[in-house]
Amino acid sequence: MENKVGIKLQKIIDELEITPEHFSLNIGVGKSSIYKVLRGDTKKITKTLAEKINAFYPQFSISKLLSLNHKTQLDTLSVVKNADNKFSGLKETPLSEEHKGIISNAFLVSRTQAMEIPVVQDIIENERLKTKIEILTEFTSKKDKN
Repeated sequence: MENKVGIKLQKIIDELEITPEHFSLNIGVGKSSIYKVLRGDTKKITKTLAEKINAFYPQFSISKLLSLNHKTQLDTLSVVKNADNKFSGLKETPLSEEHKGIISNAFLVSRTQAMEIPVVQDIIENERLKTKIEILTEFTSKKDKN
């Protein structure tokens, strides 16, 4: 069985360009604790570990770190584009990395709950507005040519 949490944590450590030992020293846990997650002996990131990581590396939110414990299909751009179409009912538009993360976390809850999250509503509304402007621009340019 693949150790997905360990792989995801290793990506974070790689992104920081440090060793697991240095990472463990920075966050104040024994290196064995980090290696257990990396090897798969520990199957999930605990809230305590997430809080320690966040305290030293605030760019990794506690919710994002805890979301590493969950399976997600939003690791590929094509799935994100399909999710964008399902939410907005509009043509494909690229999403920023920030928006992918927000929507990825929203998929951890039901679609109804996700639609109640203000930032998800804002993203959807912004995409709808962009598409309306594109349609109006296209329509206006065709009308001007006639």
